[in-house]
Amino acid sequence: MMRLMGITKELSKSKFVKYSKVSCSFLSECVSKLEKVVGGAKRLQDPDEYMLIAGAEAIYRTNRFMTVLELTDGMSRVFYLIPGDFQVPGGFREEFELYFRVRREGALGVLLRTILTRNIRGRRFRHRSALSFLVGFSVSFATSSLVEGFGLWIQSVVAVILTVLIYVILDYPFSLLYLRGVELTQKPKRKAVIMVIKQKGKGETG
Repeated sequence: MMRLMGITKELSKSKFVKYSKVSCSFLSECVSKLEKVVGGAKRLQDPDEYMLIAGAEAIYRTNRFMTVLELTDGMSRVFYLIPGDFQVPGGFREEFELYFRVRREGALGVLLRTILTRNIRGRRFRHRSALSFLVGFSVSFATSSLVEGFGLWIQSVVAVILTVLIYVILDYPFSLLYLRGVELTQKPKRKAVIMVIKQKGKGETG
């Protein structure tokens, strides 16, 4: 029961970061068009990790949802840090958008460093984790059969170790992000708020 309460408390503290990437033929033109719709969002031109993390942490602390929007022409990059779930307007060539659950503030820096190193790409499979696990298990099972002379227990240990290693490699960088407190997720659904209005009966006051 205590463990369940701990998990529930951790999820309630989780915040969400959306990462959108937009390709531009001319970066200055993209920036000019976007400035008309993003208002006073924080803009960073080719930032280092310290600038990006410092700017994002200020928004992360006061908002449950944040959008990291990247504009790039293949050479230079401009980042916008926007509170909330910002939808890229039509007329822009959006490569992809990914949603992440960030379980603690320290994990935000891990995610932003991964973004800066260009390790996050748009290729995303709905069942990528299951596929990675199945491929890993198949390869590890085939490999463990080569050591069948060492006994069933050794084969099982080899299969498990290889499955985990192959899964981590195939699902990189998302597998490592998960271990650091960042989970790739679906778009969070808005919670419905139900209000109950009680009518006063006759003779009731206040």
